[in-house]
Order: sequence, then C-alpha cells, then structure tokens
Amino acid sequence: RVSGFKLLTALRRHPQTHGIPVVLVTAKTEHKDLLVGLSLGADGYLSKPFAVAALRTIVQKVLGETG
Repeated sequence: RVSGFKLLTALRRHPQTHGIPVVLVTAKTEHKDLLVGLSLGADGYLSKPFAVAALRTIVQKVLGETG
C-alpha cells in the first residue's frame, strides 16, 4: 500500500509521468493535507464525500476545458 502523497511524489519525479495532471480525491479533510497535496504538485484536491459536479469542475479546469 502506498499513500496518495507518496504516489504523487513518485509520479512527479518520473520523467514519463511528471506532466500528467493529478487530482487527489481523498478522505483527508484537514487544511494541512490540502496544502501538502498541492505543495507536492497535485493539480486539484477534493475531499470525500464530494459532489460529482465538483469533481467534474475540477477535472475540466485541470484539463483546460470549459462548459
């Protein structure tokens, strides 16, 4: 088992995956966890439980889509 933070760190360090957009969807709800995720390079952060509309909005923003 690997934490999302460790996986994100590994993805950002690897030349073939460093540019892949990552949205963390997590049960970690504390503000410090959000700051850690973003500081490690997450493109978005969503705490569970979440609304599908919120996930859709974050994914569209990360991918540069509108509407």
